[in-house]
Amino acid sequence: MDNIYYILNHSKRYSPVKINNYVKNDLISDIDVISNIKNIDLDKAVLLCLTDQEKRNIISKYEMNHYKVDTKEFITLDEFKNKFYKIVKQFQWKAGGYELEDESWYYVKNSDWQLTFTTTVHGCDKESQQLDFYLYNLIKILSSLAKNILVDITFDDEKYRNIIEIILTISDNSHTDYIDFTDMELMFSQSTDSSDSDSEEDDESKSKSGD
Repeated sequence: MDNIYYILNHSKRYSPVKINNYVKNDLISDIDVISNIKNIDLDKAVLLCLTDQEKRNIISKYEMNHYKVDTKEFITLDEFKNKFYKIVKQFQWKAGGYELEDESWYYVKNSDWQLTFTTTVHGCDKESQQLDFYLYNLIKILSSLAKNILVDITFDDEKYRNIIEIILTISDNSHTDYIDFTDMELMFSQSTDSSDSDSEEDDESKSKSGD
C-alpha cells in the first residue's frame, strides 16, 4: 500500500494530514483508493504502483507474446539447443514461468534426431494461467525456429510426489532415422480395432456353427 499512499499524498486534492489519518486508522479500502485516484493521471498512477522489476516483467511478457521468428528451412539439434537456452534466458522468470522450480531446463540427447528438455513445477501450480501463457508462447516460438523441428510437450505426475515434470521433446523430422510415433500409435490403434473386429466375427461364426 505504500505506493498508494505516495500517490494520494501527491494528489493536490488530498492533504498529507488527511492521508496520514487514513493510514493511521487503517481506514483505506479498495473503494477509498479508487475514489481518491480517479482524477489523477492513471498512467502515472499505475507506474507509481509498480516496482522497476515489475515494469521489466510487463515489457518482457509483451515481447514474448509478440516475438517474431525468422523461420529457417533447416537447423541442427545443436543449433536448436543454443537458440533454446537464449530464449529461456531472455524470458523465463521474466515474461512468465515464475512457478517453474528451476531457472533453466535440463537437457538430454535421446538420439541423433531427438532431444528433450525437462523442468519441474509443484502440483498445485500446474493449472496456473501464468504458466499456461508462458508455455504456450515458448512452444510457439520454438516451433517457429525451423521447418524440420517438431516440438511436443508432456506432463509426468508419477515420477515425483506432488511434483510434475514438464518434458519438451524436440525432433528433427528430416533425419533419416526419424520415427513419427504419432503415426505408429495410429497404426497400432487401427490394428487393434481390426483385430477386435476379426475376433468378434470369429466368435459370431463359432456361435452360428454351434447352433
